[in-house]
Amino acid sequence: MNRIISSRQAIKALRKVGFVVVGRRRNHIYMRNSEGDITVILPFRKELKRGTLHHILEKAGLTVEDLPE
Repeated sequence: MNRIISSRQAIKALRKVGFVVVGRRRNHIYMRNSEGDITVILPFRKELKRGTLHHILEKAGLTVEDLPE
């Protein structure tokens, strides 16, 4: 997982799999899946740190390959 991913790219990928933005607080975006049982919090940054991205993807049930190029 050496790709540099921005918050915008991560939001776009999460939207493709059914997550919607439910709120924003300062520099964090709150997204929830269509069933409402998974909530993901993304810091709004140009680059997401590797560990942060890994945790977000793990919680959402995605892999790096699911992200747009």
